[in-house]
Amino acid sequence: MLGFGNSNITRLLASDISEDMVSLTVRNLALLTRQGLDARERELKEYFGQYQKPSHREALDSLARLRNSLCHDVESLAFTADCTGIIPLAETPDIIITDVPYGNLAMWESSEKDSLREMYLQLSKIAHPHTILAVIMDKGQKYQGDAWVRLERQMIGKRKFEIYRLR
Repeated sequence: MLGFGNSNITRLLASDISEDMVSLTVRNLALLTRQGLDARERELKEYFGQYQKPSHREALDSLARLRNSLCHDVESLAFTADCTGIIPLAETPDIIITDVPYGNLAMWESSEKDSLREMYLQLSKIAHPHTILAVIMDKGQKYQGDAWVRLERQMIGKRKFEIYRLR
């Protein structure tokens, strides 16, 4: 996770169109604070005490490693948003990372005809000239627009990872 072992990251923002995913994200981002780690540790100890499952012991061991790699508490905010519509940010992000919907498992929930192009356009509205945009997508998906210029492209299995900056 980005917030661990990196003393430069002080705040993370996360969004998804699904309220269920945002709830899960809030729970995961809480692990970027000592208070969140303590709460999860209490929960896992309770589970281990009740069920004696090896997976709970392993999770406690993982939690100890996470605690050791947390340089400082990282402030976080998770919210529901549709990336093809207005994105409600009061600040400009330095890095944007997105894994766009593709295939049968994850589909766009937008009414936009070209949701991928609209996503890039909306992200350009919240970016500054030095914002880095990292996009993970299906190898068949392609950005066609003029707001962003691609800096790098990598293939990772069947997925494509591209890095952009504003033009």
